[in-house]
Amino acid sequence: MTGSPLIRLALLALALFLIAIPAWRLTAHRAPTAAALAPATNLIRKDTLATLTFTSPVPPDEIIVHALGKTVATVRAERSSAETTFPVSLPPAGLDLVINAKWRTSATANALRIEAVVEGGPRSEATFWGGTEIQDVFFLPGLAAP
Repeated sequence: MTGSPLIRLALLALALFLIAIPAWRLTAHRAPTAAALAPATNLIRKDTLATLTFTSPVPPDEIIVHALGKTVATVRAERSSAETTFPVSLPPAGLDLVINAKWRTSATANALRIEAVVEGGPRSEATFWGGTEIQDVFFLPGLAAP
């Protein structure tokens, strides 16, 4: 290339500056709008009934179900299958339930199968394995927006 190195440097600096303006506009941090910060409480279905069915070859002595840090159900299984129904506020993204199951007399491995049916929603199921105690998270799928 021919020409003055100072002119080439000035043209290069001008080109980089012109490219930097739209890049800065795209990546500049903006404060979120009020609509983005507002909680989506209108999408949460309150008092939706969820039915959980627990199945285990050896019935657990006690099953405790927690949601959002609160105990929502306690089941004392006398047979290999037990069922509980409880109201839950279910967001569209779903809800994690913490399941605690305890066996007093069993020294072998235990299995606990959970089937969930949500009023007006999908069915889900999972199987958990453990010894004398199972503590795991069961995902309760959310509902489509009304």
